[in-house]
This record gives sequence, structure tokens and C-alpha cells, in this order.
Amino acid sequence: MYRPYSTNEWKKLDKLERGEILLLIEKEKKMAEIDLEFAGLEIFELFGLKKFNCPKELFHLVNSNDLLQIDQRWQKIIENENDSEWLTFFGENYNYPKCCANRFVNTIKTMEDIIDRTINAGQTGKIFKKWQTEIVKHILDKGEHPKEFNYLPNGFVPCSLHCENAIDFLKTREALLEEFDPEAAKAFTEFNSNWFLELTTEVNESGAILLEF
Repeated sequence: MYRPYSTNEWKKLDKLERGEILLLIEKEKKMAEIDLEFAGLEIFELFGLKKFNCPKELFHLVNSNDLLQIDQRWQKIIENENDSEWLTFFGENYNYPKCCANRFVNTIKTMEDIIDRTINAGQTGKIFKKWQTEIVKHILDKGEHPKEFNYLPNGFVPCSLHCENAIDFLKTREALLEEFDPEAAKAFTEFNSNWFLELTTEVNESGAILLEF
């Protein structure tokens, strides 16, 4: 397997972005959502990755060998016009634990609710709010955030703070990032630590009432 993690081309990438690409190259996932502003497509092709066309201006990379199979399944989903199938497709290709992905699949009814992931947006917002409530309550009680969530990918919401499948998923991410790209691993730790701090500070300063569940 070609590992480009010491090349100059690799170092040009944003650290969080290259962390997700690393997990794609290591086959921990089949798809990675990437912001095009961080690098041109020609850099990704050096790593054996291809662009996968998705809706709503989402830019995804997949391994070249997986492109045909992923594209064929995607075309069937479009033909069926099934929003929950759309969500299952991405959950599986991101390698999210099924229990966590199914929480969205079983709750969200429309494509608009899936795309609009703001904290106050319909059913999606309720799921994010419940997760944030769990995190803040833990921090206020323990004085720190759970360290296993340092490697949380953007957009992933565990079905609970104590979900063993989610924790195993995050530990696998940690092991690969720490082994092959410690700079990217550190970037995830800093990003999530800052997010947990900002979230807790916002609750303390605003006096917001946490959800009961």
C-alpha cells in the first residue's frame, strides 16, 4: 500500500482534511468529505483517490477501486428517491457505527432535515441538541470532556456518550492517526477540545437550560 504521509504534497493539505483522507487510504472508511479549497484534485489523484459526484455541492473522495461500486449504488438511490436510503448510504461509507447512523435514519424524514444540520433544525437539531447536552453535563460533572472523543469527526453524532461501538470507532481513528500522522491527530484533539470548551462556556454564560432526557 502506498502511504504518502511524508511527502510534500501531503503536508500541503489542511491537517483535519488529511486526517480524513488518511483514514480513507487506510480503508477505515470508503468515502471522505473534503473541502476543495484545501488542495487541487490532482493532489488527491496522486494518492490513488477519485472524486465522487454528490448532491448539494458536497465534494467526496473514494478509493479508485471502490468508485464504480459506490457510484452504481448511488444511482439506484437517486432513482428510488428514498431519503433514508440516502442517509444509510453515507453512514455506511463513512463507517459510522450502525446504532449511531440508524438514530438518524429512523428519525429524519426529509432531505431538507438531513442537509440543514443547524442546532435548531427539526429532527436533526433535536439529535444534535441531545448529544451536546450529554457532553456538557459530563463536563460540568467531571470537570473535563471524555478524552475518547478527541478524535470525533465533523458531523458524527454518537447515539450516546457511552456507546461502546462509537468509542471503538473513535479508538480506531485515534490509533491510525497517531501512527501515521501525529500532526493530524493533534489537530483533531485541539479542534474537539476547543469545541467542547466553547460549548460549555456558552451554556455557563447564557444560563441555557439543558434538555432533560
